[in-house]
Amino acid sequence: MRISKEIQQQIEELLDQKISIQESPIQGMDSNIFTIKDSVSNEFILKINTNLHNEILTYKKILKENINIPIPKIINFFQIWNYDILLMEKLNFPLLETTDSEDFPKYLQSMVENLNELHKINSKYAGDFTKQKFKLTWKNVFLSKFTDPKILNWIEISNRKELNRDLLLSSLEKLTYLIQSTEFINTDYSLLHTDFNQRNLFIDIKNKKIAGIIDWEESLFGDPIYDFARIRMLFWHYNLNTEAIKKYFNVMNFNEKEKSLENLYFISRIIEYLAYYSEEDNDFNRKRIQLHESFLRDLNWRKL
Repeated sequence: MRISKEIQQQIEELLDQKISIQESPIQGMDSNIFTIKDSVSNEFILKINTNLHNEILTYKKILKENINIPIPKIINFFQIWNYDILLMEKLNFPLLETTDSEDFPKYLQSMVENLNELHKINSKYAGDFTKQKFKLTWKNVFLSKFTDPKILNWIEISNRKELNRDLLLSSLEKLTYLIQSTEFINTDYSLLHTDFNQRNLFIDIKNKKIAGIIDWEESLFGDPIYDFARIRMLFWHYNLNTEAIKKYFNVMNFNEKEKSLENLYFISRIIEYLAYYSEEDNDFNRKRIQLHESFLRDLNWRKL
């Protein structure tokens, strides 16, 4: 996607100076992201999507609640045609994905601290900001990822040539039964990021801290343990040794019920991400699909 003259003109009027388009970084599944520079070499990030409403509301809520987590400063938000456009500061830190497996565990404490701070924002109802009026439970929101074809059409997904159809459908059946039969312990829901991954987290290398958190499109209210299960999947993807995984569980200090829920969420993400990795056929995605399918083949559902 290219930035139109109309969008560029509006940004120049907003900043009161000319801008140049520097680059287009790696794009998310639904977003187009650009780096722009003004006439005095200040750099900004421009995010363009057909629906950034939930992300904007999340940023506003975090700022309103004075939650101490590192998010980029929002310069402005506006609409042109059917596009939502978000202009924000550029964070001048490396991404977590630039670190190696040896250093990765050093950021665990900061990751957990930031999520604990975020989870102080609560709601009586689950779902994203646009769904609050429907008064949903977390169980309904969580289950819908695997039962509502408007969210993920698993029949269509299972037919993708990269996937083992029988394994996926069998795993989905077992997962949905497990969700339906599970008693969820939280009824006052926390604000979740939901996608704490290596491309959404910037790091302070010197202090081993999370220096920036971006990409809040999929934020919602739900069980905070769901966010932590995403951290475990990061550890798993980084192929860390058992000591690193042990450190994760020691830091979390889950009770037995929380351990059971965290494991359920972890398995659900193993399955869900098969949908995302099968969207495009490349070496990286094929390796991830093999990893996730191998996990499901070896999983003893009877012990869950």
